[in-house]
Amino acid sequence: MGAQSDAGGPDHGAAECLPAQPARQQPGQPGQPAQRRARWWLWTPLTGLTVLVLAGAALRLTGRTGAADAVWAVLTLTALLPAAVSVLRDLWRRRFGVDVIAVLALAGALGVGEYLAGAVIAVMLATGRTLEAYAQRRATRDLRALLARAPRTARRRTAGGGVEVVPVDRVAVGDRLLVGPGDVVAV
Repeated sequence: MGAQSDAGGPDHGAAECLPAQPARQQPGQPGQPAQRRARWWLWTPLTGLTVLVLAGAALRLTGRTGAADAVWAVLTLTALLPAAVSVLRDLWRRRFGVDVIAVLALAGALGVGEYLAGAVIAVMLATGRTLEAYAQRRATRDLRALLARAPRTARRRTAGGGVEVVPVDRVAVGDRLLVGPGDVVAV
């Protein structure tokens, strides 16, 4: 009982339908030192801001409100400057985003002396940017893996009933292709 995609054609057996190479190729193993370092740097700003917010909270709880406000004000200013530069760059390119609201909120919190609110907004902004970068890296990795898995050749049935391996760009409309178990369809 051979695997065959043509109706009425000769049965060449299941062996011809087996892929020449495994259908699933293993992409580069994640967890190599450079990739680990890149993941670590991705979370550093968020972690640093969170630690500073908590340090300010500890200072406030111990009765040093002036020091807590100073930590939160520095944190807010530290988040405001790069965010403002990014927003100005986007506005120059006529791209408007929600970061404008975050910059206005950070500046407003500094202006009215609500340093804890500014620090919380800074952490929220850092969280959004971190998650966005994480999603971008993951989508890029998944798309690269998908492209690496795309077949470069196809098995085409010839007029004489044989099978030939051809590059994918030579497959034409009306060609009869053999797709074996575990194969990825070439077109």
